[in-house]
Amino acid sequence: MTMEGKNLNAKVISIHEYKNSYNEVKNEVVEELEQVQEKLFTYSINLLISHKWKAWSDELPEGTEFRFEETAMRDAGDEFVNELLDLKGKIEVITKRNRQ
Repeated sequence: MTMEGKNLNAKVISIHEYKNSYNEVKNEVVEELEQVQEKLFTYSINLLISHKWKAWSDELPEGTEFRFEETAMRDAGDEFVNELLDLKGKIEVITKRNRQ
């Protein structure tokens, strides 16, 4: 659409690309959000072991496996990590409520 001969950043799209059913699109969004949840958790771990938990992680022998708990991660006191975990939690509520 133009106004006085100016392009208003209109984008031409093919309507056929968007004719998937509501549930198909919703399921795709939920799957993507689940991947985002995993990434946020991984980012949080990486941030902690490279900063707040660096001394601890440096002392662990190569190949050590550890189960990271969200409570302990929050207790580390990193505000950014806590914000990422909050976002992960909000996404988790959405995905659980909308998984089909």
